Amino acid sequence: MAQEDLLKALERDVIKETEKTIAEAKRRADRIIDDARKGAQRLKEDLLKRCLEEIESKRNISIKRARIKARARVLAVKYEIMEAVFHETVESFKRMPVERYSGVFLRLYREAKEEWYSTGMDKRAVVVVNPDDTGLIDDRDVDIRPDTSVSLGVIFTSEDGRIRLINTIPSRLERIKPHLVSMLDEVLWGKGSLKSLKKVITGMET
Repeated sequence: MAQEDLLKALERDVIKETEKTIAEAKRRADRIIDDARKGAQRLKEDLLKRCLEEIESKRNISIKRARIKARARVLAVKYEIMEAVFHETVESFKRMPVERYSGVFLRLYREAKEEWYSTGMDKRAVVVVNPDDTGLIDDRDVDIRPDTSVSLGVIFTSEDGRIRLINTIPSRLERIKPHLVSMLDEVLWGKGSLKSLKKVITGMET
């Protein structure tokens, strides 16, 4: 009888220990599953964060590229318009009545002559002008040479051609082009006028 009780007691202990082991294993499994879930959640959040950051980075890069392209396009269009306006400015001088154009031409001539001799050039100057403009100069101190490549102004040069002083409408446009950009903006999109642009180029009302 005592042996049977001992066996039953041992059986109860085994069952009890087994239940404890199973319970502990279950708790460990729950902790592992919970940790895995938390880890997966963190991984998911990190992955989502990286994806969002990458998307934002690519978005910013795309925006910057688009802005650069837009600026480049605006500058290209602006340059085209500027060249067209400068061309029209030159053409408008060509269309001037002779009495008005002669005033502009003689001003360019006088300026060039003054600058030529103010630099110490004491030799007789050669003045290269368009054949159509030779009759506008009445000056025995210089040699006039017609040249069809010269337009809307004069070129003072030494006899050997090594020294040249160009004072033409096109050359003045090139020299002051950077300073005319803001004024050109006014002409194109503001309250400026082509007349004011001409005044800056020639230094006189035309």
